[in-house]
Amino acid sequence: MAGTTGRSRSAAIVAAVLMTLAVVLTLGSPLPAQAKPRVTPPASPAPGEDPVLGAGQLVELAKGARDVRVEESPHGAHVAVSWTVRAGGRSVLWARVKRGSTWGRKVRLSPRKADVVRHDVDLDSDGSLLAAWAERRGKVHSVVVRRVAGNKAARPVSFRARARGGPQVAAGPWRDAVAWVTRHRRTLRPVTSADVGAGWSGPEVLGPRLRTPVVADSLALDADSRYMHLTYLTRDRGAEDPDRPDQKVLAATASWSVLSPTSDRWATRHHLGPLQRLERPRAPMVAVDRSDVATLVFHDNAGPLASGARPYPVVRLFDPRRSGTLTSRLDDLRSLEVTGDDGRPRVLAGVRHREGHVLAAFDTSTGLAPLLKQVTSPEVPGDFDPRDWPTYSACTPARHWFFVWSGDWAEMHCLDNEAGDHVALLNDAFDPTRPVSRVDPDPALPGSTVEGAVPDPLVPIIVLTEDLPRTTADAVWLLDHTAGGTEPRPARLRMKQVRRPKLTGKARVGATLRARPGTWRAAPARVTFRWFVGKRRIAGAKGATLTLTPAVAGTRIRVTMTLTRAGHAPVRVTRQSARVRR
Repeated sequence: MAGTTGRSRSAAIVAAVLMTLAVVLTLGSPLPAQAKPRVTPPASPAPGEDPVLGAGQLVELAKGARDVRVEESPHGAHVAVSWTVRAGGRSVLWARVKRGSTWGRKVRLSPRKADVVRHDVDLDSDGSLLAAWAERRGKVHSVVVRRVAGNKAARPVSFRARARGGPQVAAGPWRDAVAWVTRHRRTLRPVTSADVGAGWSGPEVLGPRLRTPVVADSLALDADSRYMHLTYLTRDRGAEDPDRPDQKVLAATASWSVLSPTSDRWATRHHLGPLQRLERPRAPMVAVDRSDVATLVFHDNAGPLASGARPYPVVRLFDPRRSGTLTSRLDDLRSLEVTGDDGRPRVLAGVRHREGHVLAAFDTSTGLAPLLKQVTSPEVPGDFDPRDWPTYSACTPARHWFFVWSGDWAEMHCLDNEAGDHVALLNDAFDPTRPVSRVDPDPALPGSTVEGAVPDPLVPIIVLTEDLPRTTADAVWLLDHTAGGTEPRPARLRMKQVRRPKLTGKARVGATLRARPGTWRAAPARVTFRWFVGKRRIAGAKGATLTLTPAVAGTRIRVTMTLTRAGHAPVRVTRQSARVRR
């Protein structure tokens, strides 16, 4: 009887295998490794048209890519894209960088054993990528920072912290920084760490004496100049309710922390912007131009709720060329108005600095057409030179749109996903009803569809997702319209000598000479030493000290100290000893 039962089970297993094979053969051939959408390039422009947008480049990401973010370098020469992929129940962070016109290979940033919760990336002017993310490993929470130069990722730096907001990261020409929000002494506070080339500093809590907590998701960080700017919201419990003046309302005000090129400590100023209701807070924004003028953007939504008003954003310009304290270098609040026939306010979707200008993109959440505003940074303190590029309503109510700006002309493009089986790219500047280009699903996959999305309205990159039949790992690609190029080199600062370098110790066999680099402002991040006997270099002598041996008796010892700091011109000083005696 037992043998009969075993034969019956074997027959059932064979039948199941045959049925599975039959289903696979019925469904057709297996899916390709990565479905590739088909892009129809733009047609030749019509007479009188001179479009800014060029042909797009199709760039592969990964199956099932999510949380896709794009980032440009300060002047748009380099581009980075980052994304996460679910693997083994965890989110793994990946990135890919375009330097000039060439895309590098995909680089995995986070370990497979960690779960990435949130991430942020930034690009330096040399095309190197700086990434930061909050991760979980079991019960351990950390904030991790990692650099990518070329196709190689440096060793990650980890801070043990449970990030309640952020992290935000900034890669600047003088130093890098990371910021996040964590609980400090029962209050949410912003925490920062900076690197000037010699390693990341210990985390610094900003405003430790401030009793009101920080709004977790309100950090904005920028370091594309000599100064490093961090803005965020802090709660204000003493605001009057405009609807009921006899009662208080929970509100928030903007705070600003700045790190100057000659300091290693953040200076913080509170209550800079207007009040915001905590029911709908809008995070401040920062944009810095090449002359170090920073545009701090704040929002004001503390008006009466019953009116439903949406005030314009307001800005304060920070000009380091002014004298006095940090606060005295800020001008008064001014409205970032949006001109037009409708006169209704729009919601600010993005701010970016480019070639001495600040570009502000306003979205369609109020049912109006998008608009791009160019703000020329003031040559004269207090001056303000805005220019608007309004668009027409042909692209609305499209959700995904972006602007392309060439310095004296701007175009708006939007995506038409309504067809369901393809994506059309429209140009609002000329004929908004004629597609500029078109994206269709992979012709080798009948039944699949493709959708497009725009992560940043000021970066001309489209994320394409092809919905594949019989799988949840959809193919994800980029359609890249960025031009690439080269970044201008930022002017270097000079370290000023406060105390002269010295060479101490007795010039005698058996004694030890010590090289002292002196004191400099700003302090060097790294000092390297090279020791010489006459013109001959002493092999292996790379430290600050040198023990004199009988072989150098009767000679003079010379040491060269090279002082370096990110964003500063290197300094090389030489000191020489007396003739060595026995």
